[in-house]
Amino acid sequence: MASEDQFFVDLFAAPMKGRKNAVCASVEHLPFGEAVFECVVCVGEVLSYCDPAAALREFARILSPRGHLVFDFGSTRSIVHWRTELFGRAADILTDHYNGSSEKVWRYSPAYIRGLLKANGFEIRQTHGIHTWSALAKRLGTSEARALRMQRWLEIVRLPSIWADILTIVAVKETSAR
Repeated sequence: MASEDQFFVDLFAAPMKGRKNAVCASVEHLPFGEAVFECVVCVGEVLSYCDPAAALREFARILSPRGHLVFDFGSTRSIVHWRTELFGRAADILTDHYNGSSEKVWRYSPAYIRGLLKANGFEIRQTHGIHTWSALAKRLGTSEARALRMQRWLEIVRLPSIWADILTIVAVKETSAR
């Protein structure tokens, strides 16, 4: 895909400064026509800050039939939430600590996200989990910095993706109807 065919979308203008084809918009209300893209990539846990049903509906609307969607989300099935009230819930909000600050973010169960994808005509082709070892380390009370070091040291040994803190999904839009 040529760079002129790529668009960069962010809710805030500052991160896109200097980018060609930058669009300031919410993923819940994208300013594009129907079936105009062959691929949508939405990473950085964007779904932690919005309504995933609305975002996935918009992605289905702007993707052409057989178009690909790549996105990630924080999982309530992460080992870090094991034996807590949050574990396995369809959706819940929590306070997350990242780079020394706290913020409220949404987490979703893989089953909930799969249901939203199916309702919008998507078929999952691949799921990949990241932050498995670090999630386990954090669950055991290890500091964030130590948990990240542990992830780097042990990531050669794969833990089940279902335990991952962040899941990345590759899906294909199977139908033109929503």
